[in-house]
Amino acid sequence: MWADNQGLEWHQNRLLGLYHSNPDIVPAPLCHYVACLAVDVPVLRRGPVSCLTIPGGMHATLNLSGQYGELLPMLHKFYVEWLPDSGYRLGDIPAFVRYQRCQFIDKDELFDLQLCVPISL
Repeated sequence: MWADNQGLEWHQNRLLGLYHSNPDIVPAPLCHYVACLAVDVPVLRRGPVSCLTIPGGMHATLNLSGQYGELLPMLHKFYVEWLPDSGYRLGDIPAFVRYQRCQFIDKDELFDLQLCVPISL
């Protein structure tokens, strides 16, 4: 992993994911997702790694947990049921997740995450 090679300590709760595509609308093979690592200090960027700041603002926050394959139905319920009836509309920046447990690296493929979806009135 890049962080290990850079001498950065990382834990699952430092992992973030940036969703540039809504997997409820965009077919999975075409979805754009960026794996991120939260850092507290400036990092010398080498190779294909860059730094970014996730914009602030109003977000709907969902705490979700389950096993690999269960996340998309949860996202569908949010985007198709909750959001249209909420009085809010989808914001114009990417949604992101904060992982406590990441299904992509957990040996049991379990996730425990906080999904932050930008919204506006």
